[in-house]
Amino acid sequence: MAFTSKQTRRQFLGYMAAGVSSGTLLSKLSMADQTGDSIDFEDLDYRHQPPTGHGDVLELTSVEAIAAMKRGDLKAESYAQTLLDQAERLGFLNAFVSLDRERILEAARMADQKRQQNVPLGRLHGLPLTLKDIINTDFAPTTAATPGLTGNVPKAGNAEIVNILLAAGAIPFGKANMHELSFGPTSINPFTGTVANPYNPEMISGGSSGGPAASVAARITPAGIGADTAGSVRIPASLCGVCGLRPTTGSWPGDSRTIVPISQTRDTLGPMARSCDDLELFHRLVTNGHKVRPSKLRGLRLGIVPASWNNLAPGVAEVALNALDNLRDRGVQLVEMDIPGMSDLTAASSFPIFQYESTRTLMAYLDANTSKSDGTPVSIVELIDQVASPDVAASYKSVMPEFGGVAVPENVYLAALDARTELRKVIYRHFRAHRLDALIHPATVVQATPIENPSDIITLIRNTDTGSVAGMPGVSLPIGLYNGLPVSLGLDSLPGNDRELLSISMGLEKLFGRLQAPSLAYGNTTDQEKL
Repeated sequence: MAFTSKQTRRQFLGYMAAGVSSGTLLSKLSMADQTGDSIDFEDLDYRHQPPTGHGDVLELTSVEAIAAMKRGDLKAESYAQTLLDQAERLGFLNAFVSLDRERILEAARMADQKRQQNVPLGRLHGLPLTLKDIINTDFAPTTAATPGLTGNVPKAGNAEIVNILLAAGAIPFGKANMHELSFGPTSINPFTGTVANPYNPEMISGGSSGGPAASVAARITPAGIGADTAGSVRIPASLCGVCGLRPTTGSWPGDSRTIVPISQTRDTLGPMARSCDDLELFHRLVTNGHKVRPSKLRGLRLGIVPASWNNLAPGVAEVALNALDNLRDRGVQLVEMDIPGMSDLTAASSFPIFQYESTRTLMAYLDANTSKSDGTPVSIVELIDQVASPDVAASYKSVMPEFGGVAVPENVYLAALDARTELRKVIYRHFRAHRLDALIHPATVVQATPIENPSDIITLIRNTDTGSVAGMPGVSLPIGLYNGLPVSLGLDSLPGNDRELLSISMGLEKLFGRLQAPSLAYGNTTDQEKL
Protein backbone atom coordinates (compact mmCIF):
# COMPACT_ATOMS: atom_id res chain seq x y z
CA MET A 1 0.00 0.00 0.00
CA ALA A 2 1.42 3.40 -0.93
CA PHE A 3 1.56 6.17 1.67
CA THR A 4 -0.14 8.88 -0.38
CA SER A 5 -2.60 10.86 1.72
CA LYS A 6 -1.83 14.38 3.00
CA GLN A 7 -2.03 14.02 6.76
CA THR A 8 -2.46 16.61 9.47
CA ARG A 9 0.24 16.78 12.08
CA ARG A 10 -1.94 16.85 15.17
CA GLN A 11 -3.78 13.64 14.28
CA PHE A 12 -0.62 11.90 13.11
CA LEU A 13 1.01 12.62 16.46
CA GLY A 14 -1.99 11.22 18.26
CA TYR A 15 -1.82 8.00 16.30
CA MET A 16 1.95 7.71 16.83
CA ALA A 17 1.60 8.23 20.58
CA ALA A 18 -1.15 5.61 20.71
CA GLY A 19 0.97 3.07 18.87
CA VAL A 20 -1.30 2.51 15.87
CA SER A 21 -0.92 -0.97 14.43
CA SER A 22 -0.02 -1.72 10.83
CA GLY A 23 -2.94 -1.82 8.48
CA THR A 24 -4.76 0.97 10.31
CA LEU A 25 -2.26 3.81 10.17
CA LEU A 26 -2.79 4.77 6.55
CA SER A 27 -6.55 4.54 6.67
CA LYS A 28 -6.68 6.72 9.80
CA LEU A 29 -4.38 9.27 8.22
CA SER A 30 -6.47 9.30 5.08
CA MET A 31 -9.58 9.97 7.19
CA ALA A 32 -7.72 12.72 9.02
CA ASP A 33 -6.98 14.44 5.73
CA GLN A 34 -10.69 14.75 5.04
CA THR A 35 -11.40 16.59 8.30
CA GLY A 36 -9.43 19.66 7.35
CA ASP A 37 -7.89 19.84 10.82
CA SER A 38 -4.57 21.69 10.70
CA ILE A 39 -1.81 23.17 12.83
CA ASP A 40 0.29 26.28 12.38
CA PHE A 41 3.96 25.47 11.92
CA GLU A 42 5.30 28.98 11.51
CA ASP A 43 6.74 28.97 15.05
CA LEU A 44 8.64 25.69 14.68
CA ASP A 45 12.39 25.81 14.14
CA TYR A 46 12.71 22.63 12.11
CA ARG A 47 13.88 24.47 9.00
CA HIS A 48 17.45 24.29 7.79
CA GLN A 49 19.99 26.97 7.24
CA PRO A 50 21.71 26.51 3.87
CA PRO A 51 25.51 26.60 3.64
CA THR A 52 26.70 30.05 4.64
CA GLY A 53 28.56 30.89 1.45
CA HIS A 54 30.70 33.43 3.34
CA GLY A 55 33.87 31.41 3.15
CA ASP A 56 34.05 30.61 6.85
CA VAL A 57 36.60 27.85 7.07
CA LEU A 58 34.83 26.19 10.00
CA GLU A 59 31.78 25.49 7.84
CA LEU A 60 33.72 23.59 5.19
CA THR A 61 32.76 19.98 4.66
CA SER A 62 35.49 17.47 3.90
CA VAL A 63 34.82 17.65 0.16
CA GLU A 64 34.84 21.45 0.27
CA ALA A 65 38.01 21.66 2.36
CA ILE A 66 39.87 19.24 0.08
CA ALA A 67 38.80 21.25 -2.98
CA ALA A 68 39.87 24.53 -1.35
CA MET A 69 43.32 23.14 -0.52
CA LYS A 70 43.66 21.70 -4.00
CA ARG A 71 42.86 25.10 -5.56
CA GLY A 72 45.37 26.80 -3.28
CA ASP A 73 42.68 28.82 -1.49
CA LEU A 74 43.43 27.14 1.84
CA LYS A 75 46.65 25.92 3.43
CA ALA A 76 46.60 22.75 5.48
CA GLU A 77 48.53 24.43 8.29
CA SER A 78 46.20 27.43 8.58
CA TYR A 79 43.20 25.08 8.41
CA ALA A 80 44.60 22.88 11.18
CA GLN A 81 45.42 25.97 13.25
CA THR A 82 41.85 27.23 12.97
CA LEU A 83 40.41 23.86 13.97
CA LEU A 84 42.81 23.52 16.90
CA ASP A 85 41.78 26.95 18.14
CA GLN A 86 38.15 25.85 17.90
CA ALA A 87 38.94 22.68 19.83
CA GLU A 88 40.61 24.68 22.58
CA ARG A 89 37.74 27.16 22.80
CA LEU A 90 35.18 24.36 23.04
CA GLY A 91 37.19 22.08 25.31
CA PHE A 92 34.29 21.94 27.77
CA LEU A 93 32.47 19.63 25.33
CA ASN A 94 34.97 16.88 26.28
CA ALA A 95 35.08 15.70 22.67
CA PHE A 96 38.67 14.44 22.91
CA VAL A 97 40.65 12.02 25.03
CA SER A 98 43.96 13.17 23.53
CA LEU A 99 44.96 15.99 21.20
CA ASP A 100 48.59 16.70 20.26
CA ARG A 101 48.66 20.23 18.88
CA GLU A 102 52.29 20.20 17.73
CA ARG A 103 51.99 16.82 15.97
CA ILE A 104 48.93 18.02 14.07
CA LEU A 105 50.54 21.30 13.00
CA GLU A 106 53.72 19.52 11.91
CA ALA A 107 51.71 17.04 9.83
CA ALA A 108 49.83 19.95 8.26
CA ARG A 109 53.07 21.79 7.42
CA MET A 110 54.42 18.65 5.79
CA ALA A 111 51.18 18.33 3.79
CA ASP A 112 51.63 21.88 2.45
CA GLN A 113 55.25 21.19 1.55
CA LYS A 114 54.36 17.99 -0.26
CA ARG A 115 51.66 19.81 -2.24
CA GLN A 116 54.28 22.20 -3.59
CA GLN A 117 56.49 19.33 -4.76
CA ASN A 118 54.17 18.50 -7.66
CA VAL A 119 53.89 14.83 -6.69
CA PRO A 120 50.77 12.63 -6.65
CA LEU A 121 48.63 13.29 -3.60
CA GLY A 122 46.02 11.20 -1.83
CA ARG A 123 42.31 12.00 -2.03
CA LEU A 124 42.23 13.30 1.56
CA HIS A 125 45.49 15.24 1.44
CA GLY A 126 45.70 17.70 4.31
CA LEU A 127 42.28 16.84 5.78
CA PRO A 128 42.08 16.61 9.60
CA LEU A 129 39.95 13.72 10.91
CA THR A 130 38.88 12.67 14.38
CA LEU A 131 39.31 9.01 15.37
CA LYS A 132 37.30 7.26 18.06
CA ASP A 133 39.61 6.15 20.85
CA ILE A 134 39.12 2.45 20.19
CA ILE A 135 41.10 2.63 16.94
CA ASN A 136 44.75 1.63 17.32
CA THR A 137 47.23 4.37 16.46
CA ASP A 138 51.00 4.54 16.82
CA PHE A 139 50.98 8.30 17.44
CA ALA A 140 48.76 8.27 20.54
CA PRO A 141 47.58 5.79 23.17
CA THR A 142 44.40 3.82 22.54
CA THR A 143 42.46 3.80 25.79
CA ALA A 144 38.80 3.13 24.91
CA ALA A 145 38.19 5.83 27.55
CA THR A 146 38.70 3.36 30.40
CA PRO A 147 41.19 3.46 33.30
CA GLY A 148 42.65 0.01 32.67
CA LEU A 149 43.99 1.07 29.25
CA THR A 150 45.50 4.38 30.34
CA GLY A 151 48.67 4.98 28.32
CA ASN A 152 48.08 1.88 26.19
CA VAL A 153 50.42 2.00 23.21
CA PRO A 154 49.12 -0.97 21.22
CA LYS A 155 51.65 -3.64 20.33
CA ALA A 156 49.67 -4.53 17.19
CA GLY A 157 50.29 -1.07 15.73
CA ASN A 158 47.97 1.00 13.59
CA ALA A 159 44.55 -0.30 12.67
CA GLU A 160 44.17 -0.87 8.94
CA ILE A 161 41.74 2.03 8.65
CA VAL A 162 44.41 4.38 10.01
CA ASN A 163 46.91 3.24 7.38
CA ILE A 164 44.30 3.73 4.66
CA LEU A 165 43.56 7.27 5.84
CA LEU A 166 47.26 8.13 6.20
CA ALA A 167 48.00 6.80 2.71
CA ALA A 168 45.22 9.06 1.41
CA GLY A 169 46.89 12.07 3.04
CA ALA A 170 44.57 12.57 6.00
CA ILE A 171 45.82 14.11 9.24
CA PRO A 172 44.61 12.30 12.36
CA PHE A 173 43.42 15.21 14.49
CA GLY A 174 42.97 13.52 17.85
CA LYS A 175 41.51 10.54 19.67
CA ALA A 176 37.85 11.16 20.40
CA ASN A 177 36.05 10.64 23.70
CA MET A 178 33.30 8.05 23.99
CA HIS A 179 31.15 5.88 26.23
CA GLU A 180 33.59 3.74 28.19
CA LEU A 181 34.60 0.61 26.25
CA SER A 182 31.87 1.54 23.71
CA PHE A 183 29.35 -0.13 26.01
CA GLY A 184 26.57 2.45 26.05
CA PRO A 185 24.61 4.98 23.98
CA THR A 186 25.10 8.24 25.94
CA SER A 187 28.87 8.95 26.19
CA ILE A 188 28.39 9.73 29.87
CA ASN A 189 31.83 8.82 31.20
CA PRO A 190 33.01 9.54 34.78
CA PHE A 191 36.63 8.77 33.84
CA THR A 192 37.29 10.92 30.76
CA GLY A 193 34.38 13.29 31.23
CA THR A 194 30.95 13.22 29.64
CA VAL A 195 30.75 14.29 26.01
CA ALA A 196 28.33 17.23 25.83
CA ASN A 197 25.97 17.96 22.95
CA PRO A 198 27.08 21.06 21.01
CA TYR A 199 23.46 22.14 20.50
CA ASN A 200 22.95 22.19 24.27
CA PRO A 201 25.83 21.15 26.54
CA GLU A 202 23.41 20.06 29.25
CA MET A 203 22.22 17.28 26.92
CA ILE A 204 23.83 13.98 25.97
CA SER A 205 25.73 13.66 22.73
CA GLY A 206 24.67 10.05 22.25
CA GLY A 207 27.09 7.19 21.96
CA SER A 208 29.08 5.37 22.05
CA SER A 209 30.86 7.51 19.40
CA GLY A 210 29.88 10.75 21.09
CA GLY A 211 33.26 12.44 20.69
CA PRO A 212 33.46 12.25 16.88
CA ALA A 213 29.84 13.42 16.58
CA ALA A 214 30.35 16.37 18.94
CA SER A 215 33.60 17.34 17.20
CA VAL A 216 31.95 17.39 13.78
CA ALA A 217 28.82 19.20 14.97
CA ALA A 218 30.85 21.83 16.84
CA ARG A 219 32.89 22.60 13.71
CA ILE A 220 36.09 21.33 15.35
CA THR A 221 36.72 18.83 12.56
CA PRO A 222 34.91 18.27 9.27
CA ALA A 223 34.59 14.52 9.82
CA GLY A 224 35.49 11.62 12.06
CA ILE A 225 35.57 7.85 12.22
CA GLY A 226 33.42 6.11 14.81
CA ALA A 227 32.25 2.55 15.31
CA ASP A 228 28.78 1.03 15.42
CA THR A 229 27.60 -2.13 17.21
CA ALA A 230 23.97 -1.29 18.00
CA GLY A 231 23.79 2.30 16.76
CA SER A 232 26.99 3.86 18.06
CA VAL A 233 27.57 5.92 14.90
CA ARG A 234 23.95 6.68 14.03
CA ILE A 235 22.69 7.55 17.54
CA PRO A 236 25.23 10.31 18.26
CA ALA A 237 24.97 11.47 14.65
CA SER A 238 21.21 11.82 15.13
CA LEU A 239 21.40 13.61 18.48
CA CYS A 240 24.23 15.92 17.40
CA GLY A 241 22.78 16.72 13.97
CA VAL A 242 25.47 15.27 11.70
CA CYS A 243 25.44 12.57 9.03
CA GLY A 244 26.55 9.08 9.99
CA LEU A 245 27.03 5.86 8.03
CA ARG A 246 27.02 2.34 9.38
CA PRO A 247 28.45 0.35 6.43
CA THR A 248 27.45 -3.22 5.69
CA THR A 249 29.15 -5.32 8.36
CA GLY A 250 32.48 -6.56 7.02
CA SER A 251 32.79 -4.02 4.21
CA TRP A 252 35.19 -1.83 6.21
CA PRO A 253 38.40 -3.24 7.70
CA GLY A 254 38.41 -3.95 11.42
CA ASP A 255 39.33 -6.78 13.74
CA SER A 256 39.67 -7.40 17.45
CA ARG A 257 43.47 -7.13 17.30
CA THR A 258 43.59 -3.46 16.27
CA ILE A 259 40.21 -2.06 17.32
CA VAL A 260 38.93 -2.40 20.89
CA PRO A 261 35.91 -4.62 20.18
CA ILE A 262 32.52 -5.68 21.47
CA SER A 263 31.27 -8.14 18.87
CA GLN A 264 32.91 -9.57 15.77
CA THR A 265 29.44 -10.31 14.40
CA ARG A 266 28.11 -6.78 14.84
CA ASP A 267 30.99 -4.27 15.03
CA THR A 268 31.88 -2.00 12.14
CA LEU A 269 33.70 1.28 11.74
CA GLY A 270 31.85 4.11 10.03
CA PRO A 271 32.25 7.79 9.08
CA MET A 272 30.51 10.83 10.56
CA ALA A 273 30.43 14.16 8.74
CA ARG A 274 28.34 17.24 7.98
CA SER A 275 27.29 16.07 4.53
CA CYS A 276 26.37 12.82 2.82
CA ASP A 277 28.85 13.74 0.07
CA ASP A 278 31.53 13.30 2.72
CA LEU A 279 30.15 9.92 3.78
CA GLU A 280 30.26 8.84 0.15
CA LEU A 281 33.86 10.04 -0.20
CA PHE A 282 35.06 8.04 2.81
CA HIS A 283 33.12 4.92 1.85
CA ARG A 284 34.46 5.07 -1.70
CA LEU A 285 38.01 5.47 -0.41
CA VAL A 286 37.85 2.63 2.12
CA THR A 287 36.04 0.16 -0.15
CA ASN A 288 37.84 1.22 -3.35
CA GLY A 289 34.50 1.83 -5.04
CA HIS A 290 33.18 4.14 -7.73
CA LYS A 291 31.74 7.60 -7.20
CA VAL A 292 28.05 7.76 -6.34
CA ARG A 293 25.68 10.50 -7.50
CA PRO A 294 22.57 11.73 -5.66
CA SER A 295 19.47 9.74 -6.47
CA LYS A 296 16.42 11.31 -8.03
CA LEU A 297 13.59 11.31 -5.53
CA ARG A 298 10.66 10.66 -7.86
CA GLY A 299 9.89 6.96 -7.99
CA LEU A 300 11.89 5.96 -4.91
CA ARG A 301 10.11 3.37 -2.77
CA LEU A 302 10.78 3.79 0.94
CA GLY A 303 9.28 1.36 3.43
CA ILE A 304 7.56 2.50 6.61
CA VAL A 305 7.34 -0.08 9.39
CA PRO A 306 4.75 1.37 11.83
CA ALA A 307 6.56 0.00 14.89
CA SER A 308 9.46 2.31 14.05
CA TRP A 309 7.12 5.32 14.07
CA ASN A 310 5.16 4.57 17.25
CA ASN A 311 5.61 6.40 20.56
CA LEU A 312 7.88 9.12 19.24
CA ALA A 313 8.89 12.15 21.26
CA PRO A 314 6.73 15.11 20.11
CA GLY A 315 9.56 17.03 18.46
CA VAL A 316 10.74 13.98 16.55
CA ALA A 317 7.22 13.27 15.30
CA GLU A 318 6.63 16.89 14.25
CA VAL A 319 9.78 17.21 12.20
CA ALA A 320 9.75 13.67 10.79
CA LEU A 321 6.17 13.94 9.57
CA ASN A 322 6.95 17.21 7.83
CA ALA A 323 9.83 15.40 6.12
CA LEU A 324 7.50 12.62 4.92
CA ASP A 325 5.15 15.23 3.47
CA ASN A 326 8.05 16.81 1.60
CA LEU A 327 9.20 13.46 0.26
CA ARG A 328 5.74 12.45 -0.90
CA ASP A 329 5.22 15.83 -2.59
CA ARG A 330 8.36 15.16 -4.64
CA GLY A 331 7.24 11.79 -5.90
CA VAL A 332 8.67 9.43 -3.30
CA GLN A 333 6.42 6.41 -2.75
CA LEU A 334 6.07 5.69 0.96
CA VAL A 335 5.05 2.08 1.46
CA GLU A 336 3.60 1.00 4.80
CA MET A 337 4.36 -2.59 5.68
CA ASP A 338 4.64 -4.86 8.66
CA ILE A 339 7.61 -7.22 8.87
CA PRO A 340 6.21 -10.04 11.01
CA GLY A 341 8.75 -11.49 13.40
CA MET A 342 11.26 -8.67 12.98
CA SER A 343 11.07 -7.45 16.57
CA ASP A 344 11.10 -10.96 18.06
CA LEU A 345 14.04 -12.08 15.94
CA THR A 346 15.97 -8.92 16.82
CA ALA A 347 15.35 -9.52 20.52
CA ALA A 348 16.37 -13.18 20.23
CA SER A 349 19.70 -12.33 18.63
CA SER A 350 20.74 -8.85 19.76
CA PHE A 351 21.90 -9.03 23.36
CA PRO A 352 22.89 -12.74 23.44
CA ILE A 353 25.32 -12.20 20.55
CA PHE A 354 27.25 -9.30 21.99
CA GLN A 355 27.04 -10.58 25.57
CA TYR A 356 28.64 -13.85 24.46
CA GLU A 357 31.22 -12.27 22.17
CA SER A 358 32.15 -9.17 24.20
CA THR A 359 34.42 -10.85 26.74
CA ARG A 360 36.05 -13.12 24.17
CA THR A 361 36.83 -10.39 21.66
CA LEU A 362 38.08 -8.06 24.39
CA MET A 363 40.43 -10.75 25.71
CA ALA A 364 41.82 -11.18 22.19
CA TYR A 365 42.51 -7.44 21.98
CA LEU A 366 44.20 -7.33 25.38
CA ASP A 367 46.42 -10.30 24.50
CA ALA A 368 47.50 -8.69 21.22
CA ASN A 369 48.11 -5.17 22.46
CA THR A 370 48.80 -4.79 26.18
CA SER A 371 51.81 -5.56 28.30
CA LYS A 372 52.33 -5.04 32.02
CA SER A 373 55.70 -4.54 33.67
CA ASP A 374 56.12 -8.31 33.97
CA GLY A 375 55.52 -8.75 30.24
CA THR A 376 52.10 -10.35 30.58
CA PRO A 377 48.99 -8.78 29.02
CA VAL A 378 46.33 -7.01 31.03
CA SER A 379 43.66 -9.56 31.89
CA ILE A 380 39.99 -8.88 31.29
CA VAL A 381 39.32 -9.26 35.02
CA GLU A 382 41.92 -6.57 35.76
CA LEU A 383 40.43 -4.32 33.09
CA ILE A 384 36.80 -4.66 34.15
CA ASP A 385 37.71 -4.33 37.83
CA GLN A 386 38.86 -0.76 37.05
CA VAL A 387 35.90 0.31 34.91
CA ALA A 388 34.63 3.70 36.08
CA SER A 389 31.13 3.70 34.58
CA PRO A 390 28.58 1.82 36.73
CA ASP A 391 26.49 0.80 33.69
CA VAL A 392 29.50 -0.60 31.83
CA ALA A 393 30.83 -2.43 34.87
CA ALA A 394 27.42 -3.96 35.53
CA SER A 395 27.02 -5.09 31.91
CA TYR A 396 30.36 -6.90 31.81
CA LYS A 397 30.20 -8.33 35.33
CA SER A 398 26.73 -9.76 34.70
CA VAL A 399 28.21 -12.24 32.19
CA MET A 400 31.54 -12.89 33.94
CA PRO A 401 31.60 -15.70 36.53
CA GLU A 402 34.70 -14.09 38.08
CA PHE A 403 32.38 -11.33 39.33
CA GLY A 404 29.46 -13.59 40.19
CA GLY A 405 27.81 -13.23 36.79
CA VAL A 406 26.39 -15.90 34.52
CA ALA A 407 28.05 -16.46 31.15
CA VAL A 408 25.83 -16.80 28.10
CA PRO A 409 25.73 -20.54 27.26
CA GLU A 410 27.05 -21.57 23.87
CA ASN A 411 23.72 -23.10 22.83
CA VAL A 412 21.99 -19.76 23.54
CA TYR A 413 24.62 -17.99 21.44
CA LEU A 414 24.21 -20.42 18.55
CA ALA A 415 20.43 -20.01 18.70
CA ALA A 416 20.94 -16.24 18.57
CA LEU A 417 23.07 -16.59 15.44
CA ASP A 418 20.31 -18.70 13.88
CA ALA A 419 17.77 -16.01 14.76
CA ARG A 420 20.02 -13.43 13.11
CA THR A 421 20.15 -15.50 9.94
CA GLU A 422 16.36 -15.77 9.90
CA LEU A 423 16.03 -12.02 10.52
CA ARG A 424 18.15 -11.29 7.47
CA LYS A 425 16.01 -13.63 5.35
CA VAL A 426 12.75 -12.05 6.57
CA ILE A 427 13.97 -8.53 5.80
CA TYR A 428 15.25 -9.58 2.39
CA ARG A 429 11.91 -11.17 1.46
CA HIS A 430 9.98 -8.02 2.39
CA PHE A 431 12.37 -5.76 0.48
CA ARG A 432 11.84 -7.86 -2.61
CA ALA A 433 8.08 -8.33 -2.16
CA HIS A 434 7.50 -4.56 -1.80
CA ARG A 435 10.23 -3.54 -4.28
CA LEU A 436 11.82 -1.28 -1.66
CA ASP A 437 14.88 0.88 -2.11
CA ALA A 438 15.24 1.43 1.65
CA LEU A 439 13.42 1.58 4.96
CA ILE A 440 12.83 5.03 6.47
CA HIS A 441 12.22 5.92 10.12
CA PRO A 442 13.34 8.44 12.74
CA ALA A 443 16.99 7.65 13.46
CA THR A 444 16.26 8.00 17.17
CA VAL A 445 12.78 8.17 18.67
CA VAL A 446 13.86 10.95 21.05
CA GLN A 447 15.97 14.06 20.77
CA ALA A 448 18.97 14.56 23.03
CA THR A 449 17.94 14.22 26.67
CA PRO A 450 19.54 15.75 29.79
CA ILE A 451 22.85 14.37 31.01
CA GLU A 452 21.31 14.30 34.47
CA ASN A 453 18.39 12.18 33.23
CA PRO A 454 19.33 10.45 29.98
CA SER A 455 17.18 8.14 27.89
CA ASP A 456 17.80 4.44 28.51
CA ILE A 457 19.59 2.14 26.10
CA ILE A 458 16.42 0.41 24.88
CA THR A 459 14.91 3.76 23.88
CA LEU A 460 18.05 5.01 22.14
CA ILE A 461 18.74 1.86 20.12
CA ARG A 462 15.09 1.17 19.24
CA ASN A 463 15.40 2.12 15.57
CA THR A 464 19.07 1.20 15.08
CA ASP A 465 19.41 -2.25 16.64
CA THR A 466 17.65 -4.34 14.00
CA GLY A 467 19.85 -3.01 11.21
CA SER A 468 22.93 -3.61 13.34
CA VAL A 469 21.98 -7.21 14.09
CA ALA A 470 21.19 -7.89 10.43
CA GLY A 471 24.44 -6.30 9.24
CA MET A 472 22.58 -3.76 7.11
CA PRO A 473 23.99 -0.45 5.95
CA GLY A 474 22.31 2.47 7.68
CA VAL A 475 22.48 6.26 7.45
CA SER A 476 21.46 8.92 9.95
CA LEU A 477 20.48 12.14 8.15
CA PRO A 478 19.67 15.38 10.02
CA ILE A 479 16.47 16.99 8.78
CA GLY A 480 15.87 19.88 11.16
CA LEU A 481 15.75 21.36 14.65
CA TYR A 482 12.96 21.36 17.20
CA ASN A 483 13.40 23.53 20.28
CA GLY A 484 17.01 23.96 19.26
CA LEU A 485 17.88 20.24 19.15
CA PRO A 486 18.46 18.10 16.04
CA VAL A 487 16.03 15.57 14.60
CA SER A 488 17.23 12.98 12.09
CA LEU A 489 15.85 10.37 9.75
CA GLY A 490 17.29 6.88 9.53
CA LEU A 491 17.61 4.94 6.29
CA ASP A 492 18.44 1.22 6.09
CA SER A 493 18.99 -1.01 3.09
CA LEU A 494 19.98 -4.59 2.31
CA PRO A 495 23.53 -5.73 3.07
CA GLY A 496 25.81 -4.78 0.20
CA ASN A 497 23.59 -1.90 -0.96
CA ASP A 498 25.75 0.78 0.65
CA ARG A 499 26.31 2.75 -2.55
CA GLU A 500 22.61 2.77 -3.38
CA LEU A 501 21.79 3.87 0.17
CA LEU A 502 24.32 6.69 0.00
CA SER A 503 22.85 7.79 -3.32
CA ILE A 504 19.38 7.96 -1.74
CA SER A 505 20.74 9.81 1.29
CA MET A 506 22.51 12.33 -0.93
CA GLY A 507 19.26 12.90 -2.82
CA LEU A 508 17.33 13.46 0.40
CA GLU A 509 20.01 15.81 1.69
CA LYS A 510 19.60 18.00 -1.38
CA LEU A 511 15.92 18.36 -0.41
CA PHE A 512 16.38 19.01 3.31
CA GLY A 513 19.57 21.06 3.15
CA ARG A 514 22.37 21.28 5.66
CA LEU A 515 21.64 21.72 9.35
CA GLN A 516 22.56 25.07 10.85
CA ALA A 517 25.52 25.16 13.20
CA PRO A 518 25.00 25.16 16.96
CA SER A 519 25.23 28.69 18.32
CA LEU A 520 28.24 27.90 20.48
CA ALA A 521 30.26 27.07 17.35
CA TYR A 522 30.51 30.82 16.75
CA GLY A 523 28.95 32.47 19.80
CA ASN A 524 30.01 33.41 23.30
CA THR A 525 30.81 30.27 25.29
CA THR A 526 31.13 31.90 28.69
CA ASP A 527 27.93 30.37 30.03
CA GLN A 528 28.70 26.93 28.64
CA GLU A 529 32.18 26.93 30.15
CA LYS A 530 30.57 27.14 33.59
CA LEU A 531 28.61 23.91 33.09
